[in-house]
Amino acid sequence: MQDAFHTHFHALPKALALAVSGGSDSLGLLVLAREWAALHGVALSVVTVDHGLRPEAKAEAAYVGELCQGWGLGHHILTWRDHPATGNLMAEARSARYRLMSDWAETEGIGDIALGHTADDNAETFVMGLMRGAGLDGLSGMRPQFETHGIRFHRPVLGIERGALRSLLESRGISWVDDPTNEDDHYDRVRVRKALASLEGLGLDFGKSIANLRSTRGDLMQELWTRIEGGLAVTPIDLRLEEEVFLSLSRDLRRRYLNIALRYVGGADYPPRADKVQRLVDGAYQETATLAGALVYLRKGVIHIAREPVAVQNIEADVGALWDRRVIAQGPEQTAKVRTLGENGLRQIGAIWRETGHPRRSLLGSPAVWCGETVIFAPFAGVFHPDWAFNCKWDVTSLRTFVLTH
Repeated sequence: MQDAFHTHFHALPKALALAVSGGSDSLGLLVLAREWAALHGVALSVVTVDHGLRPEAKAEAAYVGELCQGWGLGHHILTWRDHPATGNLMAEARSARYRLMSDWAETEGIGDIALGHTADDNAETFVMGLMRGAGLDGLSGMRPQFETHGIRFHRPVLGIERGALRSLLESRGISWVDDPTNEDDHYDRVRVRKALASLEGLGLDFGKSIANLRSTRGDLMQELWTRIEGGLAVTPIDLRLEEEVFLSLSRDLRRRYLNIALRYVGGADYPPRADKVQRLVDGAYQETATLAGALVYLRKGVIHIAREPVAVQNIEADVGALWDRRVIAQGPEQTAKVRTLGENGLRQIGAIWRETGHPRRSLLGSPAVWCGETVIFAPFAGVFHPDWAFNCKWDVTSLRTFVLTH
């Protein structure tokens, strides 16, 4: 078990946060991480998300805080308050958890967060995929690492069984809390967990099957990248793939490219509905289409995937903060805001944007620095300022990583 972190982290982060709820999985993660970090000089901190859904959660977070204090580790509690009135509460809670942790990590200057998902979670995810009739992607298990909201998330104990982590905690005299929802049969995952327990003794090796499927999927994504790399351009306002290259791909690789590109641009955690992606595969991109917060259109033999303007019209960021996972503005006016250029911005700057060669449809969802109601910096639309710059997160390197890890 002690090798889990050594195996996972090929490059050591300077600082690593641990998501710890107080359950056995995350406390096992904490114990292993603490020893690994001390050996390699990695600064550790711990974060607990209180979803505000159970009264016991406050005490559980406090328990984690006591452990951290005893070990000299910083501990932070994040509370989810804006609960939705309707919809899938568990899915919303999951989304809020990642958003809260990412925002906090960005504020703290931390780029990496480790999660306590185990081999048991991976097996449950695999079986839940079977229940949905999932294909290769849905049966390839949890990703060992991924990036969302500008933060890298890691699952270093994904190959370790829950029982092993509990034995580790017992050997150290550390108790854990049991979330009562883990026994609630209303949830698919709980029913699957109980079903898997009844299969013990049959010699099923879900980990091996998942590893085989993941390896096959990895080969496919590597082939996809090799096939598109020569015809692909990543700009700060859109992705551009030559239609000829797109049409040379098999239908499966076309679907994979669209799923990846739509998530990279739109920021969704999961691919869009399969039937909607299939319509794009079949040529719907030849007319302007919107899907998953992205705009897809064909122009001069190139398929553009840009941010859908309406999806970003209410997103605003301060100077120095990440806007729409894409840019960080750096400049002298701290009261200025980053917002989308939009129709108002384009009207304000006049015809100068035409000289950039960028399509108007992609520029509508591009970032601009606004001082009040005035655009003062929109370099992608031709409005420059010597004191301002954008630190752009979209580039070929980040897209390649996204393709190969998602």
